[in-house]
Amino acid sequence: MTEILSSVDKRLDVSIAAKDRPILATALKAKCDILVTGDQKHFGHLFRTQVEGLLVLSPLMIAESLTN
Repeated sequence: MTEILSSVDKRLDVSIAAKDRPILATALKAKCDILVTGDQKHFGHLFRTQVEGLLVLSPLMIAESLTN
């Protein structure tokens, strides 16, 4: 399902750059299960972890999960 949402920003209990916080906050608002991002510099420390129930993965991690 695709849904278009306005970007949101909120305080989060994880360390993330201010410019990237709306990406994570909007995914949380949309109740996504997984956030896929190739931005290792800003999101890499969150890879394979859950933030408020949202799993953060890289594209490679998604591809690997599909082949296993």
